[in-house]
Amino acid sequence: MRGRAAGRIAGMRMRFMAGVALVLASCAAPGSRMWVEVDLPPFPVAWVGAGGWELSWTDGVEGGTVRAGPGERVALALPRDGFATVTCAALFGDRKTLPLGALWPSGRRADGGLSPDAPGGYAAALALVLLRAGFDPAGFDLERFGSEAAARMADPWDLPPASLAPAVVQGRFRADHLRAPRTTPAVVAGLDGPLAPDSPWGAILAPGPDGTAAVDLGAAPRSWFGSGRTLTASIDATGRPAWTLAP
Repeated sequence: MRGRAAGRIAGMRMRFMAGVALVLASCAAPGSRMWVEVDLPPFPVAWVGAGGWELSWTDGVEGGTVRAGPGERVALALPRDGFATVTCAALFGDRKTLPLGALWPSGRRADGGLSPDAPGGYAAALALVLLRAGFDPAGFDLERFGSEAAARMADPWDLPPASLAPAVVQGRFRADHLRAPRTTPAVVAGLDGPLAPDSPWGAILAPGPDGTAAVDLGAAPRSWFGSGRTLTASIDATGRPAWTLAP
């Protein structure tokens, strides 16, 4: 009895989540969209303290957002014959990590569903830049872009995808553009506990007894979350480390 009751509750929850997705796409023209199942991944090891996923999708004109837990399946109404990005960011309070993601339809599985992952999130970030600039991301091999970035850099988010957009749209982009920028070692202080990184490729930042931790910083700001606080750090225009620790 208990197992059947749990099954009914799980089924009700799944139908509720699908209903949320339907509301988000309710303004779509009949027949122009199709239901696509998105399987939310487990959290990366460094994000195990997150409060859930924020799942978002857009085709450049319409989109929506829904919250779900790791391992859940959500149905989204995506363009039947068009392009869309699907991303999921882990939530730490009201702060969000960098996204995992998948591209529709190029990233669909054999069964027609989507499984957001770290390379897909990096590729989706570039796709969003292209969409906002009026370009059709379907004209670029973004799946390969994400996989090459993951293969060539320890943490692709050290190189913001937006910085590569001009080379992509001008046809100048080559895989060797995917090089980690120079970083500067720094020490941040005032930490009272471990912090989760903004990147799925990152590692937990664990301070010593004196509340300090060593980090490698570049010009692009990076964030860490934990204990109700957010650390944001980067190298400023003078080449010096700068950081803020905010509630």
